[in-house]
Amino acid sequence: MAIGTWSSTTTSAVVDDRSSLPIPTRLYAQRQIQDLDDLRKHFGLSRVTLVAHSYGPLLAASYAIAHPANVKKMIFFGPVPPRKGDYNVRYGRNFSARLDSTQRRAMQAGSRDGDRRAGARAQMR
Repeated sequence: MAIGTWSSTTTSAVVDDRSSLPIPTRLYAQRQIQDLDDLRKHFGLSRVTLVAHSYGPLLAASYAIAHPANVKKMIFFGPVPPRKGDYNVRYGRNFSARLDSTQRRAMQAGSRDGDRRAGARAQMR
């Protein structure tokens, strides 16, 4: 964890559980949510701005649901997509709608051959 002060009103804490935990260690969202709240309390902050990347937005959103009065703002960079609902179906339709006929054929050929990555690379050219 890295802790720093940007100004007299801003304190930052960078938490990356992947680099400091003994192996094997299981991470549990409830424990991570409690850790975030413990950090907030440790610094005497009533409300926090959560800046999160990748898996972090899921954790930040879960924290906000558990402690809505403690969250001022949330900023997400590259969040993982939701796994519930029809997100993947909608994403596939939207993605496909942006392809021209040549790109779509390349994607379909790659999928038929079992190499979806090759199809994706072909459409990116």
